[in-house]
Amino acid sequence: MKNLKTFADLDFTADSDDLKTIRARLQLGDYTVSVVTSLGVQRGFSYGTLPSQTFEVAVFDAKGDFVPLAIADDVIGWQSINQINYLMAQLQADDVEDWVKVKRAEKLTWQKEMDEDYDNVLSYDNALDIED
Repeated sequence: MKNLKTFADLDFTADSDDLKTIRARLQLGDYTVSVVTSLGVQRGFSYGTLPSQTFEVAVFDAKGDFVPLAIADDVIGWQSINQINYLMAQLQADDVEDWVKVKRAEKLTWQKEMDEDYDNVLSYDNALDIED
């Protein structure tokens, strides 16, 4: 059985651009998890605050490209420690490549649907302009 890395293995340091923010990065196989949070109740550069134990998280592949964590966004905010532990476990699973393919396919499908919706709106708007 693998000895999985967890939130406890993250080493947070002050953000050089925003001293109200701390961040950590950890290499998990071919992927890097990045976790950020603000130190106070007023958030700095992150979608999370240390007092509420919430964090913003992103994942990068070996090329430095984002792994989409939601269909509409590569970065997700307001994640709990348990949610980050779950994500980190997924990144260390034997089928991580399949998981990443699914996440990328979900985002691509969503983007295509959004493009089609946008094209339909443009077509509708153009039709209205013709009638004027």
